[in-house]
Amino acid sequence: MSSWSIQTDGVVSVLTKVQGSAETFAATFTGVETAQTELNAGVGSDILVSSAVAVVDLISSETNRVQGINARILACATGAGDATLAYVNGDEEMAAQTQSAAVQAAESGDLSFFEGGR
Repeated sequence: MSSWSIQTDGVVSVLTKVQGSAETFAATFTGVETAQTELNAGVGSDILVSSAVAVVDLISSETNRVQGINARILACATGAGDATLAYVNGDEEMAAQTQSAAVQAAESGDLSFFEGGR
């Protein structure tokens, strides 16, 4: 690859959507914590209570896995955002270095910065 071309507006748009989806995902799963009480209140027979308990137990057994998934989503989004910020900052830094080198080259006549001789 000869150059980078990151469209920061596009990255922001995607990361905003990812954040919204991750928050919805987390909020949806958080509601499971009250599921046992709600299921017990809504069922009348022993068979239904047993089924409700089994469903809640299954969901509860997956809590760590779901929290891990959500943590990975957030970590990846944060990493992508940080990488984009570093890219943008790097571009500004490179531009400033090039501008400074241009001023120095104009004063000294030394064009080695632009010829790969840095």
